[in-house]
Amino acid sequence: MGHDISAYIKPKFESNDSSLPDNEAAFFRINAFNTKRQKLFYGILHGSDVANAGVSGNGSTIEFTREDIKTAISACKYYLDDEAAVDENFLQRIDEADSKTEIFVKVFKDLFPNSSSLFHEGDSNLDEIRDEIREDIVDIWKFHEDILSEYDDVKKTDETAGIQIYFG
Repeated sequence: MGHDISAYIKPKFESNDSSLPDNEAAFFRINAFNTKRQKLFYGILHGSDVANAGVSGNGSTIEFTREDIKTAISACKYYLDDEAAVDENFLQRIDEADSKTEIFVKVFKDLFPNSSSLFHEGDSNLDEIRDEIREDIVDIWKFHEDILSEYDDVKKTDETAGIQIYFG
């Protein structure tokens, strides 16, 4: 299980056709229970959150504009340039939303009292999470850059080209 997200550049007249072409412009993977990466991806690409079905995408295909992709790239740049923005917009919300993980850790610690060293607590853990978030944002940025590059190439020869992203 997981989110297999594929971007395609298709002519507009094919937009009602549910079949996707073989020429994938970009691919992005989110493991089923990686809520951090999931929240980052769907939070950065405006309008994609409707395709998030939890442990995977919901199987829908959504059309995006060039401006949607540029906005996502700008958001990635913003979060990479401003560490405080990552803390305020993602780190705190991810910590609050990860209650299942907190419950698991508490139960595990209750069952195995000497296991505290397995769980990195304190500031060093926040630094590790912040670094992981930055790595995820770089991956998301690359996904969107790949889409934009392919789109601009195709658009030179096909004015009807559009961006479609499949959320599997």
